[in-house]
Amino acid sequence: MSAIETEKLSITGKEYDALQDIRGLEESAHYMVMLAKRDGKGGYILEGRESAFQALQSDLSDEIYHQLSSPARLRQIRKLYDRLAPDCDF
Repeated sequence: MSAIETEKLSITGKEYDALQDIRGLEESAHYMVMLAKRDGKGGYILEGRESAFQALQSDLSDEIYHQLSSPARLRQIRKLYDRLAPDCDF
């Protein structure tokens, strides 16, 4: 039996708050956000499979493209998106 590999990503408290306000996250991305752990420095650690991070990236892309959040939240979402997909542009 092989261990399931997970990835981790540190995010700021502001980025986490912005993620909390996104409605309709794909299921694996939603659970990854809901189960994020505090890092003791005001931020959070997202932990999940590569597929959950890909789903989150896709959801963030939609949020940015359709401007579904306030400008302040979109700034945080864009910062996080840029770390998840550094080679992607809009």
